[in-house]
Amino acid sequence: MLNPFKLIRRTIFLVWLCIGLASGAATLAAWAFSLSTQVATLTANAASTAIRHRKQITKAVAKAKAKGRVRRALVAVWTCHGLVPPQVLV
Repeated sequence: MLNPFKLIRRTIFLVWLCIGLASGAATLAAWAFSLSTQVATLTANAASTAIRHRKQITKAVAKAKAKGRVRRALVAVWTCHGLVPPQVLV
């Protein structure tokens, strides 16, 4: 037969153990939720930054192409009229 003192000690230990494990699980769950929200935020920021950079690169390429077309058009007009284009444009 079990000693009543040992039964109380075991019960207190098991209750303490259950409370400790439950609080640890709750803490880890809150931490995991916090990290999940941080990951979602960073992912959204990275996606918007990539889209913005892609638009900026497209704009820069279009500007460079337009500048080249203008230069070629000016050189063509000058050479058509027998003029020598300035070296800056060539």
